[in-house]
Amino acid sequence: MKPLIKSALIALPLFLASVAAHADYRVDTKLYQAGQLVGAPSMVVKANQPATVSVNSTYDIELMLEPYDSQQVRVTATVNLHGIPMRPTLLVELGKPNTLTIGDRRMEVVVNKSQ
Repeated sequence: MKPLIKSALIALPLFLASVAAHADYRVDTKLYQAGQLVGAPSMVVKANQPATVSVNSTYDIELMLEPYDSQQVRVTATVNLHGIPMRPTLLVELGKPNTLTIGDRRMEVVVNKSQ
């Protein structure tokens, strides 16, 4: 019986890491320039896989999410707003709004686990 328990204790963290690596997240963003809302795209992103959204020539967003722990993910983004790139990396807590401001450009991000 003891070897079975040991095997289960070893397998459980590997299983949980595998589940987290393939989790889906809903990402809600808002992009502002000079205080004006430019766009508010939402997307479902798989962990460790890039996701992209583009709107005309106004903006492009590429996101990659990497699970950090059970309540946080690392968000790596490339945001081109009117041809000017931002490449932030943020450690965000699930369900909490996060804001990044560079000059007159601002990006707000909320990440939740997808249902």
